[in-house]
Amino acid sequence: MSLEDRPRSGRPLEIDIEQLKVLIEDNPRLTTSELSAMLLCNHSTIDRHLHEIGK
Repeated sequence: MSLEDRPRSGRPLEIDIEQLKVLIEDNPRLTTSELSAMLLCNHSTIDRHLHEIGK
């Protein structure tokens, strides 16, 4: 039995914050759903990061 994390399928838990900022600056009207599709993550991840950066 191993306690090591194995690679899993699915969307990543973290995103590139700088890339998120660039997308928002280029088009501030993007929805969280659109941003999540572009960054391949869940929309709640986008919500959390937007809150963290004050948007």
